[in-house]
Amino acid sequence: MIFLTLTERTISENLEQVKDCEACIRGLELRVDLLDADQLDLVYEFPSMVDLPVILTVRKKIDGGEYDGSEEDLLEIYRNALASGYTYFDLDDTINNPALFDQALSRGIKIIRSFHDFEMIPADFISRVRDNYKKEYFIPKAAVAINSTADLYNYFKLCDSLYDIPEKILIGMGSFGFSTRVLTHLTGSLISYTSFNNPNPQLGHISPVKLCQQYRYNQIEDTTNICGIIGNPVMHSKSPELHNSWYSDQQIDYVYLPFQTDNIETFLKLAEFLKIRGLSVTLPFKTEIIEYLDEVDDSVKKIGSCNTVVFQPDSSSRSVLQGFNTDYLGFIKPLHQFMLKKESKLEGKFLAGKKACVIGAGGASRSVIFGLLKYGAEVDLYNRTIDKAEQVARDFGIKAFELKDLQIAPEYDIVVQTSSAGMGELAEIDPSHGYRFSGKEIAYDIIYTPEKTKFLARAEESGASILNGVDMLIKQAEYQHQYFTKGKITAKS
Repeated sequence: MIFLTLTERTISENLEQVKDCEACIRGLELRVDLLDADQLDLVYEFPSMVDLPVILTVRKKIDGGEYDGSEEDLLEIYRNALASGYTYFDLDDTINNPALFDQALSRGIKIIRSFHDFEMIPADFISRVRDNYKKEYFIPKAAVAINSTADLYNYFKLCDSLYDIPEKILIGMGSFGFSTRVLTHLTGSLISYTSFNNPNPQLGHISPVKLCQQYRYNQIEDTTNICGIIGNPVMHSKSPELHNSWYSDQQIDYVYLPFQTDNIETFLKLAEFLKIRGLSVTLPFKTEIIEYLDEVDDSVKKIGSCNTVVFQPDSSSRSVLQGFNTDYLGFIKPLHQFMLKKESKLEGKFLAGKKACVIGAGGASRSVIFGLLKYGAEVDLYNRTIDKAEQVARDFGIKAFELKDLQIAPEYDIVVQTSSAGMGELAEIDPSHGYRFSGKEIAYDIIYTPEKTKFLARAEESGASILNGVDMLIKQAEYQHQYFTKGKITAKS
């Protein structure tokens, strides 16, 4: 169930939050410790203001909250709320007050016995959860920090070992633990907590609307196919938004998640445990993952990087891991579609006779060069450090030049910018500054944020046609989607 944790300072502000997501949530957690002092009387009226189950929580500072009063005053808040209509009381498991427990239970209030560890998964995780479970009396809750891929793998296994506890709340905090908030059908957690304004970034909360609409949380079942993207960092990725929107449009039983990853080998063990169907692979793992694959296609062999992994079920105890590269297709398809606007018949090696300049010799350049060569272009490579350019050039049988040689470069039909210059801290840099655009070129920057880099702006000023990386991002993901859902590319549209 999706519960919204209310984090505003007043009851009226919290009620506004409820209105914004009523269709998505199944309950609320009122954080009394976050309220202004003059709101306390309204706490006892709050359940009558909403038509949802409510958890009453007064979180102490040691547990990530803001309450710093005495334990007796804390207990008094709960006592005064006994007749208010709360469905749950969340009490830290260090608090032991049998009289309050009995009073709550006699009124049908369920007791959540919780503990938090913001540093790690504690060694006594299992025993503490079990100690907090007293059959129908208490619901154990554990919220622990997930700091690595190994932690995440261990956490899912620990949750699996608690299958016999029917009602429990298990939360993995932080970016490494994000998947635990979506895949509660695998952790067995009764509740997934969400918030609009997360008071503690360590928690890694997601908004209820995003969890409900983008990840279709309420539709996830044991039969749901899991796909995702691995990288570091990866939580900023637009891929979950793209893939999940296609699953929704096509009404297919899939969900796609970002997995912050720090170890490929361990993640692949986790992937088998979770029965993951497909993976997008981004930096810094596109090359490293190849050694763990059972089969790779020609594009992966030539480019030397893999951005797509399909887990094919096998009769053995593990899946067959197949690797593909859709980056080059994602690059080529927008270029082909753009050129079709001017030339209606472009098939096969549609770049035959075209001269292309590629700027940058990083991993992205290899997919671009492979695509350009595959479809018939003649390619020259320019890079700030000539040694790196020459290494890439040898792999593809092309010529390499220093970046400064753009000042004396011949005229090209296509100029492609593949470096990181133009985004983030390098937003003001135009790596092609020495090149004199004639205005006849197609200038293509694979960066998609910002949509118009300095490189593209200068090319456009000269009259050149421009393309950015937005369509490339979408197209490479479309091809991945076909691999994940059909096992192959069924249409290069």
